[in-house]
Amino acid sequence: MRQDEIWDVDAAQRYDTPGTGMFAPEVLGPTVDRLAELAAGGRALELAIGTGRVAVPLAERGVPVTGIELSAPMVDRLRTKVDEERVPVVLGDMATASAPGEFTLVYLVFNTISNLLTQAEQVACFRNAARHLAPGGRFVVELLVPDLQRLPPGALALPFEVSPSPPTFHTAWVISGYEPSSWGQIPKLRIPGYGRRDGLRPSLEIVLRMLMATKQDFVRGMIYPVPDPRYPFLGVHFTRRVSGGLEVGPNAFLALSRRAYGRMSLSPRDLGSTLAWPGFWRFAGEHWRTGLTEIRGVLSKRAYMKSAQRYVPDIGVADVTRSHLGLRAQAVERNGSLVDDFVIQQEDGITSVRNAPSPAATSSLAIAQHVVDRIEIAV
Repeated sequence: MRQDEIWDVDAAQRYDTPGTGMFAPEVLGPTVDRLAELAAGGRALELAIGTGRVAVPLAERGVPVTGIELSAPMVDRLRTKVDEERVPVVLGDMATASAPGEFTLVYLVFNTISNLLTQAEQVACFRNAARHLAPGGRFVVELLVPDLQRLPPGALALPFEVSPSPPTFHTAWVISGYEPSSWGQIPKLRIPGYGRRDGLRPSLEIVLRMLMATKQDFVRGMIYPVPDPRYPFLGVHFTRRVSGGLEVGPNAFLALSRRAYGRMSLSPRDLGSTLAWPGFWRFAGEHWRTGLTEIRGVLSKRAYMKSAQRYVPDIGVADVTRSHLGLRAQAVERNGSLVDDFVIQQEDGITSVRNAPSPAATSSLAIAQHVVDRIEIAV
């Protein structure tokens, strides 16, 4: 079903709930205050303006507001509150439609970005916002961070409001193990005693390559295939950086030091502890072919780019240059299996997070709350 079919006449009629829910003064007031401040005396553009929940009070504050909206019934509902001269609206998709002029503020509130169901659509929306912004302008996105701890084991959705009308669902997908982007450039250092009891962390050294500026526009988003689910952090990844550059990588191989940021970094102590761990040899014995493939990609740029050309054929060896090295710590059990989940240990009043599956996971507030709850229970 298309978005304009979802937001039909019936949905538009039921959308407004004056004084309650997202229309409650304690919810709407601070939103309007903040947006008026960010507009800084300039014009504002609301993507998916809807029935004008935010646009109308923002316009009443003296901010010139223009909207883009896909649903004609929602705009009709807006027109019962203000006319076209007060709040002009362009009928169209927020990812592609254009409004005349420039704006100091473009905003997208109350989880509306989640109506765009693919990464390509969301990237297009961000690009569209950028096209409308004046130099120094701001793009504001409001999006709920779901509380995953409220989901019972095995559940994919949780109703957060049940009323006589059809129930509304707060939905969250739970993904176990590694995320495709689970490699990073920040080393995770071994905790003393961890290797003896729970497993060792042989560090993987990550080699990245930067694409030349002439070919960076060949990849507008990100490409993250997972050719082997056993190694989701490996494979050809095209990663768009915040700075605008495009990285191709990684190649992963055994680091000779847990602080191996130089090309010839070697720590006999770190290497010795890795080689002394039985799990390392069991892992290496089972996965040696993958290890050789990774080393081949490190030693030969041509070999690696041959794999990359499966996804972007027009990018060749001459289009990339070596970028930088990084470290990814990987916990290995004594039996040689990879540890792909959190390991939290409590002993003698001390709570230690001994393994985390990805840098993204360590920045999760929901997981932080889980650790705090474990500490409070122990205390």
